[in-house]
Amino acid sequence: MNSDGSLTPLSGSPYAASLAQNTNIVANGSNLFAIAQGQTNLGVFSIDKSSGALTLANTTSAIAGDPNQGDIAFQLGLDHTGASLYAAVGTNINGGVNVFAVGSDSDVKQVQYLSGPSTPMAPEVFSPDNQYGYTSKCGARVNGIFAFMRASDGTLKMIDPGAVHGPTGNPGEAFCPQRLAVSAKGYLAVVWFPFAYASSGQVGNETYVMTYSINADGTLTTVGTSQVKTASSTANTVAVNFDSTGSFLAVAGDGGVQTFSLNGNGAPVPVGSAQNAGANFQKVAWDNSNHVFATNSNQLYVFNSNTGVLVPASGSPYGGGPELAVLPRTTG
Repeated sequence: MNSDGSLTPLSGSPYAASLAQNTNIVANGSNLFAIAQGQTNLGVFSIDKSSGALTLANTTSAIAGDPNQGDIAFQLGLDHTGASLYAAVGTNINGGVNVFAVGSDSDVKQVQYLSGPSTPMAPEVFSPDNQYGYTSKCGARVNGIFAFMRASDGTLKMIDPGAVHGPTGNPGEAFCPQRLAVSAKGYLAVVWFPFAYASSGQVGNETYVMTYSINADGTLTTVGTSQVKTASSTANTVAVNFDSTGSFLAVAGDGGVQTFSLNGNGAPVPVGSAQNAGANFQKVAWDNSNHVFATNSNQLYVFNSNTGVLVPASGSPYGGGPELAVLPRTTG
């Protein structure tokens, strides 16, 4: 990564890997974790800290400890320390969270299987103090935001998130939470999609972002006037992520990449205009040097961000793929 936002491919890239489609990758600074083809195994790639090169260092079961025969792994999440890895596992009739202890080496130890709703959930995101985790699910059998208390060993206990209110749309229109992100300032951002199954009136194709205060007991309180329509529709994934300060929120979908600043109450306020509408973005992330990264099915876009305003970086877009993990630049 160059200071102007341009990228230089690493020697040996791209690296051969057998990865499952429609899953994700996560990295903790020492290792990159990915679900392998077949969706029952977890690949652990070590990261050379001097060159950034990847090496497959370990393969282990992603469903170890899961008592449900036939379950597979879908999505991965890490806590803020990078010491706990969470895998959403299940089938279309059951779901749960598999918890692993990970660290600077390539060892992976399963420490908990927690039964959850009737289908696998989205990746876990965690409160700034790492004490509470949140995930979502949208389906006919289960719909909503789920909250967990996290112990120091990474294990989870499901708790009640409180009354989490979604957007107000057309009369009788219901909404479902799709993607979540946590701000370092103590807010949870949620992307909401219209949900025809639960609606009794007209259903549109507009998607919204809302923010919620994370309370001391892990419950959520809706931030007043936080409902904001995104530039993207329901035709594509809408990804969401905060910068390292928790002050700016990036939202990416078929309407492009757009940014919002959080006002003093925690409500999102649009900044600048959306970039690259129609690119059908699937993932978005920040580093800690004011760069925003977004991917679609075959390209990686890079933007420089000055107080949230996005400017395409030199050389962008680059060849790539939909999955994205960004390791912030470190010093010393």
